[in-house]
Amino acid sequence: MTFSQRKNIQPTEVPVQIDSMDRGLRNGLWSAISLKFVEPGSLYYVQKGNCRHEIVLRRLWHNYFKMPLDECPTSWPKLVEFIRERFFQFKWYEVYDFIECLIYSFDEKDENIVRGMTEFMNSVMERDNCGYRIVDGKVADLIDEHTIDSIENAANQNRFAGAATHITTSVRFLYDREDPDYRNSIKESISAVESACRDFTGDPKATLGKSIKKIEEMGYLHPVLKEALSKLYGYTSDESGIRHALIDHSAATKDDAVFMLSVCSAYINYLIAKSASRR
Repeated sequence: MTFSQRKNIQPTEVPVQIDSMDRGLRNGLWSAISLKFVEPGSLYYVQKGNCRHEIVLRRLWHNYFKMPLDECPTSWPKLVEFIRERFFQFKWYEVYDFIECLIYSFDEKDENIVRGMTEFMNSVMERDNCGYRIVDGKVADLIDEHTIDSIENAANQNRFAGAATHITTSVRFLYDREDPDYRNSIKESISAVESACRDFTGDPKATLGKSIKKIEEMGYLHPVLKEALSKLYGYTSDESGIRHALIDHSAATKDDAVFMLSVCSAYINYLIAKSASRR
């Protein structure tokens, strides 16, 4: 964490980049292209030579920019300059279109080069809280829009204000740019479910297990869903889990935290819908 972040001058986290792209993300993606492909010292340049570079970029010229091939610059520096200038003018979604077309422009025998560039790009995307990853040459959703809507809905509730606070805190822990805390993100997600269950049953002191049982008795919880929730709670409460004193030894990952946030948000929205239907 930087000095300005410790002093709360600069934010410690940034929102997930779904329909936008900040300067850091764009710069990082171009750096991946530059270091792994464009620059003379790149692995592709060393292995393939300048001629092979031109073949790939001429494919981009034809397939992505849809420009006449006889207008393609014959000078390598001018061709790179043109593409770089356009890259930094692209709308956010055009950057991803370009990346997919670039990957498609390589030959199958260039698999190792593409893999290295893709890994670089994915590390940049993770660093800058991008909602996408490159999978098998395609830019894929890390979290689908339905899940994002579910999380946002759960985080903006008056009926279950306590749960909303926990969900918001979970998101903050998960997407803290400098120091993400996946363990406590999971803890806050399950605490959000606890809070929502207590509000739903009207018992502010009930444990999650007791609340789930009561909701089932009220006829609002299918036994299969009850079992799934109980197992999720057990996962966070086992001897190496999230909510015990041995918490520091838990090997929680970002995937774990995203999964728990998504599932817990969905269940809270389920309770919100059931609460509205019984009024």
